[in-house]
Amino acid sequence: REMSKHEGITNILYDAITSRHVIHPSFGSAEFFEFSFKNPYNQEQNIIIKCDDPDLRILTSSREWRHYKKLHEVHTPLEENMFNQDSQGQHPEIFMKPSEVVNIPFKFQSFRADHLARDQVKLSIVVEFKQQLGKITCIQPRTIKVSFVTKSNENPVAILALHVEPQPHIIDQTFRFYHPENSFFKRSIRLPPWRSNTGGSFMTDVDDQKQLYVKCSDPNVVCDSKPTFPGEPQDIFLKVACSQSPSVKRFYLLLFSDNYLSRPIQTWQFFIHAQQRVDICATEGQTLKQSLILRGTPVSRLIQCYSSHPAELMIAPTNEFMLMANSVHELIVTVIPKSSGQRIMYINVVDTEYHQLVHSWLVCVAVKLPIISKAFEINIVAGKSSNKRISFTNPYPMRKRFRLKCNREDLLQFREGLIEVEGGGSHMIGLKFLPSDDRNIVEIFIFINDEDDKNEETFCVKVKYM
Repeated sequence: REMSKHEGITNILYDAITSRHVIHPSFGSAEFFEFSFKNPYNQEQNIIIKCDDPDLRILTSSREWRHYKKLHEVHTPLEENMFNQDSQGQHPEIFMKPSEVVNIPFKFQSFRADHLARDQVKLSIVVEFKQQLGKITCIQPRTIKVSFVTKSNENPVAILALHVEPQPHIIDQTFRFYHPENSFFKRSIRLPPWRSNTGGSFMTDVDDQKQLYVKCSDPNVVCDSKPTFPGEPQDIFLKVACSQSPSVKRFYLLLFSDNYLSRPIQTWQFFIHAQQRVDICATEGQTLKQSLILRGTPVSRLIQCYSSHPAELMIAPTNEFMLMANSVHELIVTVIPKSSGQRIMYINVVDTEYHQLVHSWLVCVAVKLPIISKAFEINIVAGKSSNKRISFTNPYPMRKRFRLKCNREDLLQFREGLIEVEGGGSHMIGLKFLPSDDRNIVEIFIFINDEDDKNEETFCVKVKYM
């Protein structure tokens, strides 16, 4: 009973010296306030301010304090070098005269964010889902205790109970990138000059803006922005380490107009999808097939494969199938390139029951032009159709079938898509040129392939619309 009585008296005394304050911070935005503290003693005292919360900081720099007072239009007096810079302790220390009243500047700012990509959560394993949710490190409602104690005997003089009630933040832009697994994603994002922005999208009221300051919510992401001359564009550099496929890395990037990172003028959300890279070399007009190995997960899944370019990249099997646990399944990829050059396409393997991404490939296709065996020049009246014929000779001594294809199906059609020619014989290929209103010169490639869709010959028809 005596112990309870002592605790009750102690709580009453602590409550008498406790001041309460409420702030409503949002992600990345600094909350500034001043706490008026009075030395209750009639003698000089060295006061130590103790706070163990990493998001709450005391502004010991006079320049930073002046910046926030001007930003928030706080007109209280500012004292230069108020804090003891020679103090060896980890907490700020201030020397106070008898009954002196000072304003202690505080800044609350948190860059903690939810980095969990929920589309990657294994919904089939509830326990793991809960564990991942427990790792979310966003701003949490809480009460921060700040103690003002004397240096001589560490007696509490005043207590600040700061109640943190966070509010949601606004995401201005969302970026989604796909990159090969186990490699570094490096990207430079260019922004137009500040003065060229209209409509108040950025800091258009700052005329002497020369540098953009960036801050990332993930300390493992390297980000930077270099100072530029007025009127020049701003470049933001990113370097992100990607893990194994099909993981997704999520983070936030905040853009500030001042070096104190007071208020973000833009908040960007990034998703970096790590994918297994597959390099394919193909020839335009020729079908290429390649196999991919899909390994099963610890549990059996009903999955289906999807292509980002179904007309040029097809996957077999096309329907749903059961991927057995810890098994190996072969997928057949068919590439039908429509044009030459570099192409990037994606293959996603999705669990159709839980709508979860099981695996993904980043397919880099390098398409080269075939060897031109014959070239023709044709003049056609613009806006009218025309029928032409060209000769093809079977180079083989036996009877063979050939498939006819072209790279401009909007301008050229064949009378027959499959022809059969005797060994060493010739065949007239019927061409129907569709009307075009553009008066220009167009190159159309005619691909003559075998029954396996391998290219035998390629004709180039240069059509001049007059």
